[in-house]
Amino acid sequence: MGLTCYRSSANFVMVDVGRDADLVFGELLKKGIIVRPLKGQGVETGLRITVGLMEENRLLIRALKDIL
Repeated sequence: MGLTCYRSSANFVMVDVGRDADLVFGELLKKGIIVRPLKGQGVETGLRITVGLMEENRLLIRALKDIL
């Protein structure tokens, strides 16, 4: 998808979605997927995404493809 995903040593990753993170967050929320926009930390286009089960991760990727 051409997104930047930053290296992590935790159970979450930061992904730069290349657009307003709050808008992407809202669209994901409508699909029942909860992530954290990072605007409050000064990253306007960043989302914190917790790593889930394989099927949950696939669902997130499909949803991001639809939204972006």
